[in-house]
Amino acid sequence: MEGLIIARGKGSRMKYFSVFVPKILFPLVTVEERALVLRPMLDFILKRFEYIGVEKTTVLTTEDSKLVEDYCVKAKLEKVYVYFAPYDVKPRGFGGSLLLAKGIINSDFILSADDNLFDPKIYKMGRELFEKEGADALLIVHRVSDPSKYGVIVGNLIGKYNGLNEYEVKEIVEKPKQYISDIASSAVYFFKPTVFEALSKINENQREIIEIPEAISHMIKNGRKVIALESKIPWLNTGEVDHYIIALETTYKMALKKLKKLQLLG
Repeated sequence: MEGLIIARGKGSRMKYFSVFVPKILFPLVTVEERALVLRPMLDFILKRFEYIGVEKTTVLTTEDSKLVEDYCVKAKLEKVYVYFAPYDVKPRGFGGSLLLAKGIINSDFILSADDNLFDPKIYKMGRELFEKEGADALLIVHRVSDPSKYGVIVGNLIGKYNGLNEYEVKEIVEKPKQYISDIASSAVYFFKPTVFEALSKINENQREIIEIPEAISHMIKNGRKVIALESKIPWLNTGEVDHYIIALETTYKMALKKLKKLQLLG
């Protein structure tokens, strides 16, 4: 399995935070050698990919994000490849960015945005269920209080996997104006390369913006198997200032708890 991280957004919701540093390099707190340290968001995503056995990861970014490549070189991330989208390729939504990876990604893969983070166990269960069910796509979902801000799914509950709800996805709607569901899709997905067929078909209409839910809807209509795994714990998000501060505080508390445990163990 391969990994793909899309980091092409301008980070406009982060205001002055992302003027000089791309979101994927925003620091969070972890523990190394019995000390609290700051590591970029990229490291946290890569650790989760490594945990589930991802063999190589491509980071898709823009040519003005040279800092990402510089960090990968200095950190000696040997299984991480940085792909720069040309300047003349305008951002066309998350789905449009994913389409740029066609020909680069040639096997089953996990896709993550540069601002979403779950507990590592969710990633592991996601891969296990994705492969067990032979699905074309698996979405990591979570219930939210304001569905109008997210892509939400409509589906049938088909069972439990390690205590978590598993759904057969029948429909996915991006930012619905009227309530249809409170089960929101995160920006973490497992895909077979068949997703590129759906994206290419949508692209035939020369759409200015292509979103992932459009591709997933196309897959469902054409008989592809799409399932979802519902996390009980919400994801950490660094896409907005308030959310980033919460993520920073959360990782600090988790790291501090881990450090105290290590100190007690001697």
